[in-house]
Amino acid sequence: MENVHNSRSKKWFSGKEVELYPTAAPVGEAYSVYSDTLKAACRKSGESLSVLELGCGTGRYFFFLSNIKKLTGVDISADMLKSAAQNIEKNIPALVPVTNFVNSSIEAFQTNEKYDFIYSIGTLGEYCVFNGDVLAKIL
Repeated sequence: MENVHNSRSKKWFSGKEVELYPTAAPVGEAYSVYSDTLKAACRKSGESLSVLELGCGTGRYFFFLSNIKKLTGVDISADMLKSAAQNIEKNIPALVPVTNFVNSSIEAFQTNEKYDFIYSIGTLGEYCVFNGDVLAKIL
């Protein structure tokens, strides 16, 4: 049974509503914690990173990533993933060959992949359940 979080996400982040959602890198003091954290995490390792974003939306936080060998973006909305693919193709072409998109809710997402860095901005607890099961998947 689909939970209320997933139902709300699918409804809002599909169709024409996707066109209203920003694709550019967020700027301003309110977003500096995200940009600074993502940039620092990418610089921390001397090796290229395998990164997973849960609830990637239009991929607007991809702008803050560097040193990426593999990027996986998960989102419940196929329309948002299409927007993210177009966004990186147009604005961050270096990510195109290393990026994989997965159309799934976070709760249903399954993988055997190991990631160097996993993040989620504005999704956990707001657009999906954030409980022990979801946390166990991330860890």
